[in-house]
Amino acid sequence: LHCLGGETLLIPAFKKILQALVDAGLNKDAIIGFTTNLTVWPQEVIDVLKNFSHVHVGVSIETLNTVNDYIRWPSKITEVKENLVKFIALANDKDWFTSLRVTPNLFSVYYIDALYEFAFENSVGVESCNFIHRPSFLKIDLLPINMRKVIIEKLQALLNKYTNDQHQEKIINVRQKKVVGQTLITDIQSMISYLQKVGVCDIEYKNLLNFIKTIEQNRGNSIIEHAPEYEKFLRDIGY
Repeated sequence: LHCLGGETLLIPAFKKILQALVDAGLNKDAIIGFTTNLTVWPQEVIDVLKNFSHVHVGVSIETLNTVNDYIRWPSKITEVKENLVKFIALANDKDWFTSLRVTPNLFSVYYIDALYEFAFENSVGVESCNFIHRPSFLKIDLLPINMRKVIIEKLQALLNKYTNDQHQEKIINVRQKKVVGQTLITDIQSMISYLQKVGVCDIEYKNLLNFIKTIEQNRGNSIIEHAPEYEKFLRDIGY
């Protein structure tokens, strides 16, 4: 059973389903999957989950810095990282499978190398939910070539650091701890290829600026406060 939608850990039915499985004696055989955005840690739900032998924990996160707060407003990266560490520790203790679920977009991709490094260091997988394509003005395609070169260099440095220890083999099931390193490498290679091959889409700049202006007026924040590396690019297009 894989539960998605909203914040799974806050949906009352999720706990009821878990408890029903425990009461039926199925907690040793059932495989439970769920996704959390790491903004909550409901201990009463966690306590029921601990009864299960097979759990897939999907943690939705985009970056390890405050750009994650901008994208996933009103989350707080300090709380998100605290819960991330707790979920990884729990998963290691219970021998569960954990993966970082990301959807690379215009503003997160510049910092995604740090997330992959964290994944390597903690032996957790990254499951990219594809590159974002809607809304189209948040696609990676809008990034200028000079910024892409920096991202590619950072990702290539990660490959150089970790590739030597990995066995190159075909992966049938990415949700296996023994192939986490190789799946991370494959994912990074795919991202580099995308950044190198896709053209620059500048026709969406106006829509991007309108979007930023609208949400920042409502939220009282600024993308440049969270992502100073984007200032020149955004100023050049009219921010």
